[in-house]
Amino acid sequence: MTIKIRTETSGGRVFSFQARDGGSIQDLTEREQLLADCEAPVSICLRNGSRVVLIWDIDETLIKGYLGIVVAFMDDENFNLYGDDEEWKEDEDEAAKSQPDSSQDAEYLEHLPDLRRSIVKGPSDHGMRIWPLVRFAMPDGSTRDLLCQPEQWKVELPDGQVQAYRCQVPLTLV
Repeated sequence: MTIKIRTETSGGRVFSFQARDGGSIQDLTEREQLLADCEAPVSICLRNGSRVVLIWDIDETLIKGYLGIVVAFMDDENFNLYGDDEEWKEDEDEAAKSQPDSSQDAEYLEHLPDLRRSIVKGPSDHGMRIWPLVRFAMPDGSTRDLLCQPEQWKVELPDGQVQAYRCQVPLTLV
């Protein structure tokens, strides 16, 4: 199963995330059958403004089924900087309020300070993997930002042997 961004959504760079499958079963057809019911897509294409659903329980407060919007793409290092910078989050909130259609990347990014724009816009210049930063709506009305990195879905035997697994970002499109 491949999930792509909706065709009516235009503008902005598209990032493709391919699943990594493996396990003790080496026959690809048999492995595919075991992974047929896996919620994680083989491939998913995202861009800023993509509406997504979380398909993995992250913790007690951010669980499967929560809706979110991709607000950026960044690596671990930049996410750590992002997480420590309350002023940046306030700037993003201001930009989101003044730009209700966040799918228009160029206009949305105009509201962000120049230094931060390069981080939000895309690829890492030091070779680290880029992941989607998703802003989830929480039940209490607040939001929570999560850098969505791959999780692993497994098909195991009772003795714990992993017959098949899929490693993918825990998101699907709405």
